[in-house]
Amino acid sequence: MEVRDELGENLDAIVFEFVVTLVLALVGVLALVSCSSNSTPANMQDVLNGKQLFYYAANDGSDFASVNIADIPSLFNPDDAYMAIQNYAMIDLDGDGSEEAVVFVCGVANDTGGYLVLHSSDDHVYGYRTDYRTFENLKTDGTFIYSDDLGSKEGVATIGFTQDGLVITDVLSATGQAYTMDNFMINGKKATQEEYNAEKENQDLKNNVEWHEYPIS
Repeated sequence: MEVRDELGENLDAIVFEFVVTLVLALVGVLALVSCSSNSTPANMQDVLNGKQLFYYAANDGSDFASVNIADIPSLFNPDDAYMAIQNYAMIDLDGDGSEEAVVFVCGVANDTGGYLVLHSSDDHVYGYRTDYRTFENLKTDGTFIYSDDLGSKEGVATIGFTQDGLVITDVLSATGQAYTMDNFMINGKKATQEEYNAEKENQDLKNNVEWHEYPIS
């Protein structure tokens, strides 16, 4: 009788341990799915398909104008008849679980134009323009390489959104003169060139975002 009771207790303990392990594993899977799954707002799809207008941040964000996606090329250069949307990427840039659209626009020379970031907030879609030196090697975590046109600054950055609009935050930065960098920063802290280069190499190893041809088929 005592042996039978002992076997029953051992069996109950094994079953309990198995159930606990199974529940913890299920919780982990659900958490992973929740963190890795981003949604595309319905109004974003309508904007991309030309069915809904968006609010374009004009005059450095001090004014907003209602714009259709077909008018995006003229926002970059109204005199270039060849300016057009080439492709776009869907990615959660600010980590809130909702995807933004990064739209690439260029002309016939393929070196003008830039990017327009479409961000959904409070049932509206807002558009923010950046130049063609941003969003180079855009990664799935929202980081990207940027540079200025004078060769005095380059780095890796992320994008966020506030009540004032789009905000670019440096993750890595290097500054200097005429493409000769002599000041290096990592997450806002002074770094050596070797440390900076190592972080740039780690950045290159990240997965690239997927770009889609426009118009949407």
